[in-house]
Amino acid sequence: MTDRDNDERVGYGRPPKKHRFRKGQSGNPEGRPRGSRNFDTEILEALRNTVRMKEQGKIRNVSSQKAILRRLIEKALNGDIRAIALVMSYAKQVSDEREGETSERRLTEAEFEILNRVLGTDGTEPEYPEEDGEGEGSDVV
Repeated sequence: MTDRDNDERVGYGRPPKKHRFRKGQSGNPEGRPRGSRNFDTEILEALRNTVRMKEQGKIRNVSSQKAILRRLIEKALNGDIRAIALVMSYAKQVSDEREGETSERRLTEAEFEILNRVLGTDGTEPEYPEEDGEGEGSDVV
């Protein structure tokens, strides 16, 4: 094979020279249009839109998200097994997230004493934990 044969090889991933992009020419000249939005943005906007919904005998404007949620809960209350499962899984997820946010516990008495010693709030001089293998009087340079 000669150098010329190597340059003109055609096959998978190697189209003929006359069909290849010229230098400086993009394969997608128009590209993605400016301001085009992705699916997530479209969904969030659609859920924020308001719809008219009859609620307790009155017609009110509510967000699409709220209307969908109310219909889902209504179906669950009417015995729709899939709606019940979906509502319960959402409720558990929200409950778990909230539990993680507010999971506080009280200090034990021993922990409280340690904290007071370290902070010096019990009237004594604050105590600091010693460094590994280095006792008192070691100078760190």
